[in-house]
Amino acid sequence: MVFVLAFASACGFSPNMATIDAPAVDTAIDAHSDASIDIPWAVDQTSGKACPANSSQWASFIEKKQLGISLPGGIWSLQDAGGTLVDDVGTTGLVPSNTDSSTYRQDVVGWSRLSVAASGGQNTTFSNNVAADLPDVSTTSMTVLLYYATAKAPSLTRSVLFAGSGTAASAAEVGIDASSHFRFTVGATSAVGTVDHGTSVVPIILKLDHTHLQQRLTVDRELITFTYSALNSSRGLLLGAAHNQTPDGRWLYMVAWYGSAAELTDTQLDALQTALGW
Repeated sequence: MVFVLAFASACGFSPNMATIDAPAVDTAIDAHSDASIDIPWAVDQTSGKACPANSSQWASFIEKKQLGISLPGGIWSLQDAGGTLVDDVGTTGLVPSNTDSSTYRQDVVGWSRLSVAASGGQNTTFSNNVAADLPDVSTTSMTVLLYYATAKAPSLTRSVLFAGSGTAASAAEVGIDASSHFRFTVGATSAVGTVDHGTSVVPIILKLDHTHLQQRLTVDRELITFTYSALNSSRGLLLGAAHNQTPDGRWLYMVAWYGSAAELTDTQLDALQTALGW
């Protein structure tokens, strides 16, 4: 009934490039294009991964890369110095709980970009379950793209990302186990990947497509999925401890699409990851 499928960059700055307002750790260049072309979106200076910072940058990125997708409805830089994690285009600020000064602007190996962080086995969360932007997961589609790393494998399964709110019957949860395998849970149905993702930053894509009855988790192109499981009514988005405590985690960048804009095909999601530099 449940099955798992597994599929299996440094960037310099050219003086010819135009820069724009973006987080200080990012440079507005394209790591994969001719240096004579000005590219107005942020790219992490060390990893070379694209991190478009706002709607204008995303619009340029989508057009240049010919992705044929809609603009995200939520963008979180996760570079905040404290307090609520700001949604740069929407209303879904993520409110902190059980945090301290060591939670914010933490270094990540191999990246100039900083992160929000949590220690293993804590109840640290950033969440919102009231914003008008957020869809009802029982009726409306939602796709989340997250750059994430686990600094050390947890001793038990821990929570990374949560869409929806409340009980398991009304939410989807992304977790990671003691073997650094990612776990995907929707309602009462779970599946676990087979790839050890180690401590490197990986792109996580959580897709809840209500129209096409698809619920999929992709971690650095490892696909974890199962037969569609209907969810009860709820709305919400959470980083960190949900139904389990936190891993020793680092969250670097996140965007989300809602409604029909979230119903991205596998081909579109693959092209998106490639365009971002993964």
